[in-house]
Amino acid sequence: MIFSPAHTSAFQLPLATLQNLLAFSSNETGKERREEPRFVFSSPVRLRRRDASRRMVRAYSREISRSGIGILTETPLVVGDLYCLTVDHAGGPLLLEAQIVWCREVGDGWYHAGCRFISETAPGGASD
Repeated sequence: MIFSPAHTSAFQLPLATLQNLLAFSSNETGKERREEPRFVFSSPVRLRRRDASRRMVRAYSREISRSGIGILTETPLVVGDLYCLTVDHAGGPLLLEAQIVWCREVGDGWYHAGCRFISETAPGGASD
């Protein structure tokens, strides 16, 4: 039987289930260390390693603050490595130098990483 939108009804997760999902996805492994409020921010991000390899990593942002950005990527990142981040937005690409502060596997080949902004870079500072 084929269902049309008129024949389906909305389903809501029980509040306890939603709370469990949110608790699982947050970093519950220790004390909250964020110094600034974070905001939901979804945008493609390109990371180019700031060493001789200039390796490029594609990612997608999850949240942003004045001092850093949280990203999802299929590439494990090494804590301490420096990258030039290119973040696309309505005003054009924003280029930022950032350091990987933490990275953890979140399942099925995906990694969640936190990056601390070091400085804004000049448009000629990265070759995408």
